[in-house]
Amino acid sequence: MNTSEKIKNLYTDAMQLKDRMSIFAEQTKKTNCDKKGIGFNKDRRYSAFSVNLSFDSWRGFYGDSGCSRVIRLIDPETVGKSLVKYARLHQTEILDFIHADLINQAVELKNKALDEMEKEKSFINSINIKENNHE
Repeated sequence: MNTSEKIKNLYTDAMQLKDRMSIFAEQTKKTNCDKKGIGFNKDRRYSAFSVNLSFDSWRGFYGDSGCSRVIRLIDPETVGKSLVKYARLHQTEILDFIHADLINQAVELKNKALDEMEKEKSFINSINIKENNHE
């Protein structure tokens, strides 16, 4: 994927997240729409995105290349359920943050691409090539 496609995709995804509720309302407003849902971990068959998230902790000591886990949970499944619960409660803030972050990434890529284009343009303009009539 080239840089302009990446910028376009970041912006498109950001706008989908920003307008998520109006898009959802528009798509589900018909009276015969009897099945609908939106939110974290509601039905994976219809996921807009899915992530594998872990909370990691380790330690290692000078002179020993090994490391070991620091935090060991007895019931990580219940902790995961609590995380999903938190995500559902804070869905708006989480998705608004992701929207803003995607926009920031798109702006950074755009600025980088414009800078690269300017450098290439300057280089090309600095080349002094004269046409030769090759007979």
